[in-house]
Amino acid sequence: FGQYNAKTILNNVNVKCYFSGLTDEADRLERVLGKYSYKENKDDKGYKTRSLMTSDEIQTMDKNKILVRKH
Repeated sequence: FGQYNAKTILNNVNVKCYFSGLTDEADRLERVLGKYSYKENKDDKGYKTRSLMTSDEIQTMDKNKILVRKH
């Protein structure tokens, strides 16, 4: 389809699938997925925050798994 038409198609689809092995896209996806706060145990006074998935975790997903994101 060419780069222009491929972007047009992707921009008009409500679901995107991401496979392991991504490079620059994994960094962007880490930011898009966001962060969450948690306590490691019930005695902790404060919360820890981390990315839902880090770019490293996205890049090294099992080859038989994909990440599906709905817009």
